[in-house]
Amino acid sequence: MHTRAMIAYVRAGSRRPRYYANDHSRDVLDIAPVEMDVTDARAQAMTLDGAGFTLIPHRSGVADFAAGAGVDDRYRPEIVELVTALSGADLVLVNSPGILRFSERSPHSGVLDNSRPARFAHVDVSDASAAAFAHRAAPPGRALARFVHYNIWRVISAPPQDVPLAVCDARTVTAPDLIAADAVFDSRSSMVLVPRHAPRGGAHLQDP
Repeated sequence: MHTRAMIAYVRAGSRRPRYYANDHSRDVLDIAPVEMDVTDARAQAMTLDGAGFTLIPHRSGVADFAAGAGVDDRYRPEIVELVTALSGADLVLVNSPGILRFSERSPHSGVLDNSRPARFAHVDVSDASAAAFAHRAAPPGRALARFVHYNIWRVISAPPQDVPLAVCDARTVTAPDLIAADAVFDSRSSMVLVPRHAPRGGAHLQDP
């Protein structure tokens, strides 16, 4: 599958970009939509070491991710096992319980912290926040030689989805394309990155 779609990029400006996960009316973002090629990633061999993402089959034992109590106790070990197999890491830690995302049309949108989709291109973790997360989560006395952060996404409803997830091939992004920004949540903030548009880039539709 190949199509074209408008991707919302952030233009560099005089003010540092800042977005609020639970109140987008407060965002400080200069959005510049650009029409981009979008292809079905399932038809291509995408790898973590190459494109920076991969698509894999995975069956969870969790029947209802919205059930609340007990979901994290069951799902967290599944993700540890999955990431260990993918990465070969000798220690895998899950940073937080899973986050459920809902479109703006859902009655659940905005009810939970960080439950709305971010409708612009962004990178959830910067080098600085990655290092902070890793050292904060490491067991006492554990020296870190190397560390890597993964986002694990899965669809929990039958298709079609009204908020598809598009990801960018990391090989089309360079350091000068990335703008430091701040993501603000109810009780914390984190340094993230937003990419400016680069003509060589392209999006891959992960979950149509």
